[in-house]
Amino acid sequence: MEAEPESAAERETAAVLQALERPPGPVAVGVGSRGVANLEALVRGVVRALRRAGWDPFIVPAMGSHGGATAAGQTEVLAGYGVTEAGVGAPVRAGMATVVAGEVEGLPVYKSLSEIPHDVKLDRISVYLPPPVAVKVLDDIAKKGCKELWVNPGAESAELVEKASRLGLNTIFACSYSDALAQ
Repeated sequence: MEAEPESAAERETAAVLQALERPPGPVAVGVGSRGVANLEALVRGVVRALRRAGWDPFIVPAMGSHGGATAAGQTEVLAGYGVTEAGVGAPVRAGMATVVAGEVEGLPVYKSLSEIPHDVKLDRISVYLPPPVAVKVLDDIAKKGCKELWVNPGAESAELVEKASRLGLNTIFACSYSDALAQ
């Protein structure tokens, strides 16, 4: 492993940028919360390479329910790793706005559980929502049905635990992403 992760990140990012065939402009740098060593230095190196190549980078939290699945909470999580505008040289833009896609990898995407056809059976529903919102959707989840309801870290609350139990949902309180990687 290289002793200077910041320099390595800058060098590797510069190499990728040289292969691009498009003019520079604004670019989002997704930064997660999964315990990457030297995260602040790595992000700073990426940002520096982008700026030197004429890009206008900004940081976006790339996490599900961490930080309570709120913009402020996720900004706070990143700040705990030193990923702030002062620390990495690019502003952090956190938001919870979503874009509805028509399909992902050939599979349809629905705006709500009620839009899913009745003949489609769900094996797993993974919740990455702030606890008050997650509690509100439990009735729809119970109505649609699923074999497993995964409530990811940050989405759980005492009210959610009680309601999920009352509705008879097979609830698993763990990170569904980590589980998927383990399979």
